[in-house]
Amino acid sequence: MKATKTILAIFIANSLVISSSHAALQATPTQYGDNASAGTPTSSAFGSYANASGSDGTAIGSNSKSSGNQSTAVGHTSWATGQSSSAFGENSTASGDNSTATGSLSSASGELSTASGYFADAKGDRATATGANSNASGANSTAIGANASASAKGSVALGSGSVADRENTVSVGSAGSERQITNVAAGTADTDAVNVKQLNDKAAETLNSANSYTDTKITETKNELNANIDKSKQEAINTANNYTDSKITETKNELNVNIDKSKQEAINTSNNYTDSKITATKNELNVNIDKSKQEAINSSNNYTDNKFQQGISYTDKKYEQSIQYAQGAADKAEQNANNYTDNRFNQLSNQSNQRFEQLVMMPTY
Repeated sequence: MKATKTILAIFIANSLVISSSHAALQATPTQYGDNASAGTPTSSAFGSYANASGSDGTAIGSNSKSSGNQSTAVGHTSWATGQSSSAFGENSTASGDNSTATGSLSSASGELSTASGYFADAKGDRATATGANSNASGANSTAIGANASASAKGSVALGSGSVADRENTVSVGSAGSERQITNVAAGTADTDAVNVKQLNDKAAETLNSANSYTDTKITETKNELNANIDKSKQEAINTANNYTDSKITETKNELNVNIDKSKQEAINTSNNYTDSKITATKNELNVNIDKSKQEAINSSNNYTDNKFQQGISYTDKKYEQSIQYAQGAADKAEQNANNYTDNRFNQLSNQSNQRFEQLVMMPTY
């Protein structure tokens, strides 16, 4: 196979040299092979039924076709129909402008697309499909690897069987057939990928930072709470003490007022009682004094009267006795008796008068 390709390449090169030399002499179509056809003076067709209809086109191989201007078709039944397109390989097709299809049954239908590999298919504009049965149908998509598929815009499928069906994503596997990306250097820019070590280190750093932050916040919160508790406690104590002191002061003042009031009331009551008692006592004493005075006067008068009456009675008795004695005595005896009676009566009268004067002179209360 390698020898055949080498011989074909030498043949093509020689043909191109001959064609160029011939063209230098005269611009005529170049065509070699049964029913080969070169449609323009600057096109070339090599092989049975090869057809180069596009300007400056080249068709090499049986049934090859180069219809797009500046297009190239190399291989059995290869077709390059897009402008400036290239198709290399059996049944390869490059239908998109500036597209390239390389490999048997490969197809590059999107503009500026590239299909490389057996049955590779690049449908999307500026899409690239590399690998057997690879498919890049999304615009600006890339599928690399056998059976790789990039169907979404700007997607990339890397590896056999990889599927990229979301826009602007890179896939290295498919659902159920995931792959690891190994030997990834640590990312440095904001948009770089990170490896597991870097992720673990960052996770550990984040965890440590979070733990440190949490510990710091817990400590700060505890300190703040303790400070608030102490402050609240002290405020409560101060409030309670102030309230207690205030109430004690109010109570003391109230008690002092009540004590002073009660004291004054007691003094007033006592004074009033004392005054009333003194007044009552004075009145009673005055009554008693007056009564006693009157009783004393009455008693003295009664005594005097009694004594006086007794004196009179005694005198009368003695007088009667004297009369009786005198009647039985002589005249001299009667005279002596009368004298004696008169003397005694005078004495008694004097004594009674003195006694009466003493009673009258007694002090009154």
